[in-house]
Amino acid sequence: MQIVIMEDMESQVEGRHSHKAILLVGIMFLFGSLLMFAGCKAAVNPPPPVAVPDVIPQKADLLGSINIAEVIDDDILTAAYLAWAGGNSDKPPTWDDALDSIESDTGVDLRDFSSIIMFADAQSVASCRESGENVSMPYFGVVAEGNLSESVLVDSIESKLGQELITTDYHGYAIYNLPPLDAQDGSISMVFLADGRVVFGDSVAVTDVIDVVRGVHPSISGTAGDLYSKLGDVPIRLVTHVPGSVTDEIPPEIPLGPTSLSLLSFHDIEYLALSLMRKQDVVHTVVSLEFSNSDSAKTSYQMMWVAQKAGKYITDDPDVEGLLSRVHLSRSESSVFLTVDMIASELSEIVDVLSAKSQ
Repeated sequence: MQIVIMEDMESQVEGRHSHKAILLVGIMFLFGSLLMFAGCKAAVNPPPPVAVPDVIPQKADLLGSINIAEVIDDDILTAAYLAWAGGNSDKPPTWDDALDSIESDTGVDLRDFSSIIMFADAQSVASCRESGENVSMPYFGVVAEGNLSESVLVDSIESKLGQELITTDYHGYAIYNLPPLDAQDGSISMVFLADGRVVFGDSVAVTDVIDVVRGVHPSISGTAGDLYSKLGDVPIRLVTHVPGSVTDEIPPEIPLGPTSLSLLSFHDIEYLALSLMRKQDVVHTVVSLEFSNSDSAKTSYQMMWVAQKAGKYITDDPDVEGLLSRVHLSRSESSVFLTVDMIASELSEIVDVLSAKSQ
Protein backbone atom coordinates (compact mmCIF):
# COMPACT_ATOMS: atom_id res chain seq x y z
CA MET A 1 0.00 0.00 0.00
CA GLN A 2 2.74 2.49 0.90
CA ILE A 3 4.32 1.96 -2.51
CA VAL A 4 1.11 3.12 -4.18
CA ILE A 5 0.74 6.12 -1.90
CA MET A 6 4.32 7.31 -2.47
CA GLU A 7 4.25 6.81 -6.23
CA ASP A 8 0.89 8.57 -6.56
CA MET A 9 2.03 11.49 -4.44
CA GLU A 10 5.11 11.77 -6.69
CA SER A 11 3.03 11.77 -9.87
CA GLN A 12 0.73 14.47 -8.54
CA VAL A 13 3.48 16.96 -7.63
CA GLU A 14 6.13 16.21 -10.26
CA GLY A 15 7.87 19.17 -11.83
CA ARG A 16 8.46 21.99 -9.37
CA HIS A 17 11.23 22.97 -6.94
CA SER A 18 10.61 22.13 -3.28
CA HIS A 19 8.88 18.75 -3.56
CA LYS A 20 11.95 16.75 -4.59
CA ALA A 21 13.55 16.62 -1.18
CA ILE A 22 10.33 15.14 0.19
CA LEU A 23 10.11 12.69 -2.71
CA LEU A 24 13.46 11.17 -1.78
CA VAL A 25 11.85 10.18 1.51
CA GLY A 26 9.24 8.32 -0.53
CA ILE A 27 11.94 6.68 -2.65
CA MET A 28 13.75 5.40 0.43
CA PHE A 29 10.57 3.99 1.90
CA LEU A 30 9.89 2.42 -1.48
CA PHE A 31 13.09 0.40 -1.27
CA GLY A 32 12.26 -0.68 2.24
CA SER A 33 8.85 -1.79 1.02
CA LEU A 34 10.30 -3.80 -1.87
CA LEU A 35 12.14 -5.99 0.60
CA MET A 36 8.90 -7.56 1.80
CA PHE A 37 8.91 -9.88 -1.21
CA ALA A 38 11.87 -11.95 0.02
CA GLY A 39 12.14 -14.75 2.60
CA CYS A 40 13.46 -15.07 6.14
CA LYS A 41 16.56 -17.14 6.79
CA ALA A 42 17.61 -16.24 10.30
CA ALA A 43 16.08 -14.59 13.33
CA VAL A 44 17.27 -11.14 14.36
CA ASN A 45 16.57 -9.87 17.85
CA PRO A 46 14.36 -6.76 17.70
CA PRO A 47 15.95 -3.52 18.88
CA PRO A 48 14.68 -2.03 22.16
CA PRO A 49 11.77 0.46 21.99
CA VAL A 50 12.52 4.14 21.51
CA ALA A 51 10.70 7.30 22.50
CA VAL A 52 8.27 8.78 20.01
CA PRO A 53 9.46 12.17 18.66
CA ASP A 54 8.15 14.92 20.90
CA VAL A 55 7.22 17.37 18.12
CA ILE A 56 4.81 15.17 16.12
CA PRO A 57 1.19 16.41 16.29
CA GLN A 58 -1.61 14.24 17.66
CA LYS A 59 -3.43 14.31 14.32
CA ALA A 60 -0.72 12.24 12.63
CA ASP A 61 -1.40 8.52 12.21
CA LEU A 62 1.30 7.90 9.60
CA LEU A 63 4.78 8.16 11.02
CA GLY A 64 8.13 7.14 9.55
CA SER A 65 11.80 7.91 9.94
CA ILE A 66 15.02 7.49 8.00
CA ASN A 67 18.56 7.72 9.28
CA ILE A 68 19.76 9.64 6.24
CA ALA A 69 23.46 9.42 7.01
CA GLU A 70 23.33 5.66 7.48
CA VAL A 71 21.09 4.96 4.48
CA ILE A 72 23.03 7.14 2.04
CA ASP A 73 26.29 5.34 2.91
CA ASP A 74 24.82 1.81 2.93
CA ASP A 75 26.30 -0.26 0.11
CA ILE A 76 23.41 -2.77 0.04
CA LEU A 77 20.75 -0.11 -0.38
CA THR A 78 22.98 1.69 -2.87
CA ALA A 79 23.06 -1.51 -4.92
CA ALA A 80 19.26 -1.72 -4.69
CA TYR A 81 18.92 1.85 -5.92
CA LEU A 82 21.25 1.17 -8.85
CA ALA A 83 19.17 -1.85 -9.81
CA TRP A 84 15.92 0.12 -9.56
CA ALA A 85 17.26 3.16 -11.40
CA GLY A 86 18.62 0.89 -14.12
CA GLY A 87 15.05 -0.11 -14.96
CA ASN A 88 13.76 3.48 -14.85
CA SER A 89 15.53 5.62 -17.42
CA ASP A 90 13.90 8.81 -16.09
CA LYS A 91 15.56 8.41 -12.68
CA PRO A 92 19.09 9.54 -11.74
CA PRO A 93 21.40 6.55 -12.34
CA THR A 94 23.31 6.74 -9.02
CA TRP A 95 22.77 7.84 -5.42
CA ASP A 96 25.12 10.78 -5.89
CA ASP A 97 23.31 11.82 -9.07
CA ALA A 98 19.98 11.69 -7.24
CA LEU A 99 21.31 13.80 -4.39
CA ASP A 100 22.98 16.25 -6.78
CA SER A 101 19.73 16.55 -8.74
CA ILE A 102 17.78 17.41 -5.60
CA GLU A 103 20.38 19.97 -4.56
CA SER A 104 20.40 21.48 -8.05
CA ASP A 105 16.62 21.85 -8.12
CA THR A 106 15.98 22.88 -4.52
CA GLY A 107 19.21 24.15 -3.03
CA VAL A 108 18.90 21.45 -0.35
CA ASP A 109 21.78 19.00 0.06
CA LEU A 110 20.42 15.97 1.89
CA ARG A 111 23.98 15.00 2.78
CA ASP A 112 23.77 17.77 5.39
CA PHE A 113 20.89 15.90 7.10
CA SER A 114 21.40 13.17 9.70
CA SER A 115 17.79 12.04 10.01
CA ILE A 116 14.31 12.70 8.67
CA ILE A 117 11.00 12.03 10.41
CA MET A 118 7.91 12.04 8.23
CA PHE A 119 4.36 12.34 9.55
CA ALA A 120 0.95 12.62 7.93
CA ASP A 121 -2.74 12.01 8.28
CA ALA A 122 -3.24 8.74 6.40
CA GLN A 123 -6.80 9.52 5.32
CA SER A 124 -5.80 12.83 3.76
CA VAL A 125 -2.99 11.09 1.87
CA ALA A 126 -5.41 8.42 0.65
CA SER A 127 -7.92 11.08 -0.41
CA CYS A 128 -5.18 12.89 -2.32
CA ARG A 129 -4.29 9.66 -4.11
CA GLU A 130 -7.91 8.94 -5.01
CA SER A 131 -8.79 12.44 -6.21
CA GLY A 132 -6.15 12.74 -8.94
CA GLU A 133 -5.14 16.18 -10.20
CA ASN A 134 -5.82 19.61 -8.72
CA VAL A 135 -6.35 18.38 -5.19
CA SER A 136 -5.64 19.97 -1.84
CA MET A 137 -2.30 19.35 -0.20
CA PRO A 138 -2.55 16.40 2.23
CA TYR A 139 -1.76 16.90 5.88
CA PHE A 140 1.93 16.01 6.13
CA GLY A 141 5.23 17.19 7.48
CA VAL A 142 8.93 16.31 7.53
CA VAL A 143 11.14 17.07 10.53
CA ALA A 144 14.83 17.13 9.57
CA GLU A 145 17.93 17.16 11.76
CA GLY A 146 21.53 17.66 10.78
CA ASN A 147 24.24 20.19 10.04
CA LEU A 148 21.76 22.93 9.23
CA SER A 149 22.07 26.71 9.04
CA GLU A 150 18.87 28.69 8.64
CA SER A 151 20.47 31.54 6.71
CA VAL A 152 22.49 29.25 4.42
CA LEU A 153 19.52 26.97 3.65
CA VAL A 154 17.12 29.85 3.02
CA ASP A 155 19.63 31.68 0.82
CA SER A 156 20.28 28.51 -1.18
CA ILE A 157 16.57 27.84 -1.74
CA GLU A 158 15.91 31.47 -2.72
CA SER A 159 18.84 31.36 -5.13
CA LYS A 160 17.44 28.26 -6.85
CA LEU A 161 13.92 29.70 -6.99
CA GLY A 162 15.12 33.08 -8.17
CA GLN A 163 12.94 34.88 -5.64
CA GLU A 164 12.71 35.67 -1.95
CA LEU A 165 10.55 33.46 0.23
CA ILE A 166 7.49 35.07 1.76
CA THR A 167 7.53 34.84 5.55
CA THR A 168 4.77 35.02 8.11
CA ASP A 169 5.05 35.18 11.89
CA TYR A 170 3.37 32.56 14.06
CA HIS A 171 3.85 33.14 17.79
CA GLY A 172 7.42 34.28 17.27
CA TYR A 173 8.34 31.63 14.69
CA ALA A 174 9.18 32.76 11.15
CA ILE A 175 7.37 30.52 8.68
CA TYR A 176 8.82 30.50 5.16
CA ASN A 177 6.27 29.86 2.41
CA LEU A 178 7.51 28.17 -0.77
CA PRO A 179 5.67 28.65 -4.10
CA PRO A 180 2.66 26.39 -4.80
CA LEU A 181 3.22 23.20 -6.74
CA ASP A 182 1.74 22.86 -10.22
CA ALA A 183 -1.07 20.42 -9.46
CA GLN A 184 -1.66 21.24 -5.81
CA ASP A 185 -3.98 23.63 -4.04
CA GLY A 186 -1.58 24.84 -1.39
CA SER A 187 2.13 25.38 -0.83
CA ILE A 188 4.95 23.98 1.25
CA SER A 189 5.86 25.82 4.45
CA MET A 190 9.13 25.68 6.37
CA VAL A 191 10.05 26.65 9.92
CA PHE A 192 13.22 26.35 11.98
CA LEU A 193 12.80 25.23 15.58
CA ALA A 194 14.95 26.55 18.40
CA ASP A 195 16.80 23.21 18.75
CA GLY A 196 18.13 23.35 15.19
CA ARG A 197 15.53 21.14 13.58
CA VAL A 198 13.73 22.29 10.43
CA VAL A 199 10.16 21.34 9.54
CA PHE A 200 8.75 21.16 6.00
CA GLY A 201 5.09 20.48 5.28
CA ASP A 202 1.68 21.86 4.51
CA SER A 203 0.84 25.03 6.45
CA VAL A 204 -1.51 23.34 8.93
CA ALA A 205 0.98 20.62 9.84
CA VAL A 206 3.79 23.15 10.31
CA THR A 207 1.75 25.36 12.64
CA ASP A 208 0.61 22.23 14.52
CA VAL A 209 4.26 21.34 15.17
CA ILE A 210 4.84 24.82 16.54
CA ASP A 211 1.80 24.44 18.80
CA VAL A 212 3.17 21.14 20.09
CA VAL A 213 6.53 22.77 20.83
CA ARG A 214 4.70 25.64 22.59
CA GLY A 215 2.77 23.14 24.70
CA VAL A 216 -0.59 24.25 23.32
CA HIS A 217 -1.36 20.94 21.59
CA PRO A 218 -0.39 17.40 22.71
CA SER A 219 2.14 15.34 20.80
CA ILE A 220 1.30 12.04 19.11
CA SER A 221 0.01 9.17 21.24
CA GLY A 222 -2.11 6.07 20.79
CA THR A 223 -1.66 3.06 18.53
CA ALA A 224 0.45 4.72 15.83
CA GLY A 225 2.88 6.09 18.39
CA ASP A 226 3.03 2.80 20.30
CA LEU A 227 3.76 0.77 17.16
CA TYR A 228 6.42 3.26 16.07
CA SER A 229 8.12 3.06 19.45
CA LYS A 230 8.17 -0.76 19.35
CA LEU A 231 9.99 -0.75 16.01
CA GLY A 232 13.09 0.50 17.82
CA ASP A 233 16.02 2.57 16.59
CA VAL A 234 16.41 1.18 13.07
CA PRO A 235 17.57 2.96 9.88
CA ILE A 236 14.13 2.89 8.22
CA ARG A 237 10.76 2.50 9.91
CA LEU A 238 7.19 3.30 9.01
CA VAL A 239 3.81 2.98 10.71
CA THR A 240 0.56 3.97 9.05
CA HIS A 241 -3.09 3.67 9.83
CA VAL A 242 -4.88 1.94 6.96
CA PRO A 243 -7.98 4.02 6.17
CA GLY A 244 -11.28 2.31 5.47
CA SER A 245 -11.24 3.80 1.97
CA VAL A 246 -8.15 1.68 1.28
CA THR A 247 -9.40 -1.61 2.75
CA ASP A 248 -12.73 -1.06 0.96
CA GLU A 249 -10.82 -1.50 -2.29
CA ILE A 250 -10.25 -5.14 -1.33
CA PRO A 251 -13.12 -7.16 -2.90
CA PRO A 252 -15.37 -8.87 -0.32
CA GLU A 253 -14.85 -12.19 -2.08
CA ILE A 254 -13.20 -13.80 -5.07
CA PRO A 255 -14.47 -16.70 -7.19
CA LEU A 256 -12.85 -20.05 -6.44
CA GLY A 257 -14.21 -22.78 -8.69
CA PRO A 258 -17.91 -23.35 -8.02
CA THR A 259 -17.81 -21.29 -4.83
CA SER A 260 -16.30 -18.02 -3.55
CA LEU A 261 -13.58 -17.20 -1.05
CA SER A 262 -14.36 -14.46 1.44
CA LEU A 263 -11.77 -11.73 1.87
CA LEU A 264 -13.70 -9.80 4.52
CA SER A 265 -11.08 -10.56 7.17
CA PHE A 266 -8.63 -8.31 5.30
CA HIS A 267 -11.06 -5.42 5.77
CA ASP A 268 -10.10 -5.52 9.45
CA ILE A 269 -6.52 -4.42 8.80
CA GLU A 270 -6.05 -1.25 10.86
CA TYR A 271 -2.31 -0.53 10.72
CA LEU A 272 0.73 -1.44 8.65
CA ALA A 273 4.24 -1.26 10.07
CA LEU A 274 7.64 -1.67 8.41
CA SER A 275 11.13 -1.78 9.89
CA LEU A 276 14.48 -2.21 8.18
CA MET A 277 17.80 -2.84 9.84
CA ARG A 278 21.19 -4.20 8.79
CA LYS A 279 23.01 -7.04 10.55
CA GLN A 280 26.48 -7.39 9.03
CA ASP A 281 25.91 -8.17 5.32
CA VAL A 282 22.19 -8.92 5.68
CA VAL A 283 19.32 -6.47 5.38
CA HIS A 284 16.54 -7.58 7.74
CA THR A 285 13.04 -6.27 7.15
CA VAL A 286 9.75 -6.97 8.88
CA VAL A 287 6.36 -5.88 7.54
CA SER A 288 3.43 -6.37 9.90
CA LEU A 289 -0.30 -6.12 9.34
CA GLU A 290 -2.16 -5.12 12.48
CA PHE A 291 -5.77 -6.33 12.57
CA SER A 292 -8.61 -5.12 14.76
CA ASN A 293 -9.10 -8.63 16.18
CA SER A 294 -7.21 -11.93 16.41
CA ASP A 295 -9.86 -13.92 14.50
CA SER A 296 -9.42 -11.82 11.36
CA ALA A 297 -5.65 -12.00 11.73
CA LYS A 298 -5.79 -15.80 12.01
CA THR A 299 -8.11 -16.17 9.01
CA SER A 300 -6.03 -13.81 6.87
CA TYR A 301 -2.79 -15.53 7.86
CA GLN A 302 -4.21 -18.92 6.90
CA MET A 303 -5.36 -17.63 3.50
CA MET A 304 -2.01 -15.97 2.83
CA TRP A 305 -0.18 -19.17 3.80
CA VAL A 306 -2.34 -21.32 1.51
CA ALA A 307 -2.03 -18.77 -1.34
CA GLN A 308 1.74 -18.76 -0.95
CA LYS A 309 2.02 -22.56 -1.03
CA ALA A 310 -0.47 -23.00 -3.87
CA GLY A 311 0.97 -20.13 -5.89
CA LYS A 312 4.33 -21.85 -6.23
CA TYR A 313 2.64 -24.70 -8.08
CA ILE A 314 0.07 -22.69 -10.04
CA THR A 315 2.27 -19.97 -11.54
CA ASP A 316 4.36 -20.69 -14.61
CA ASP A 317 6.51 -17.59 -14.06
CA PRO A 318 9.81 -18.62 -12.42
CA ASP A 319 10.37 -15.09 -11.08
CA VAL A 320 7.01 -15.06 -9.32
CA GLU A 321 7.64 -18.57 -8.03
CA GLY A 322 10.99 -17.46 -6.68
CA LEU A 323 9.46 -14.49 -4.89
CA LEU A 324 6.70 -16.59 -3.36
CA SER A 325 9.15 -19.21 -2.12
CA ARG A 326 11.10 -16.55 -0.22
CA VAL A 327 8.17 -15.18 1.77
CA HIS A 328 8.10 -16.15 5.45
CA LEU A 329 4.76 -15.66 7.22
CA SER A 330 4.05 -15.73 10.95
CA ARG A 331 1.32 -14.58 13.31
CA SER A 332 1.00 -13.44 16.91
CA GLU A 333 -2.46 -12.61 18.26
CA SER A 334 -3.84 -9.87 15.97
CA SER A 335 -0.60 -9.30 14.00
CA VAL A 336 0.57 -10.99 10.80
CA PHE A 337 4.25 -10.66 9.89
CA LEU A 338 6.16 -10.89 6.61
CA THR A 339 9.84 -11.24 7.39
CA VAL A 340 12.88 -10.75 5.16
CA ASP A 341 16.60 -11.45 5.16
CA MET A 342 18.60 -10.61 2.04
CA ILE A 343 22.19 -9.97 1.06
CA ALA A 344 23.15 -7.35 -1.52
CA SER A 345 23.12 -9.65 -4.56
CA GLU A 346 19.70 -11.06 -3.64
CA LEU A 347 18.26 -7.60 -3.09
CA SER A 348 19.56 -6.36 -6.43
CA GLU A 349 18.12 -9.45 -8.15
CA ILE A 350 14.68 -8.88 -6.60
CA VAL A 351 14.68 -5.19 -7.56
CA ASP A 352 15.75 -6.09 -11.11
CA VAL A 353 12.81 -8.52 -11.42
CA LEU A 354 10.28 -6.05 -10.04
CA SER A 355 11.59 -3.21 -12.20
CA ALA A 356 11.38 -5.37 -15.33
CA LYS A 357 7.82 -6.45 -14.57
CA SER A 358 6.73 -2.85 -13.98
CA GLN A 359 7.78 -1.75 -17.47
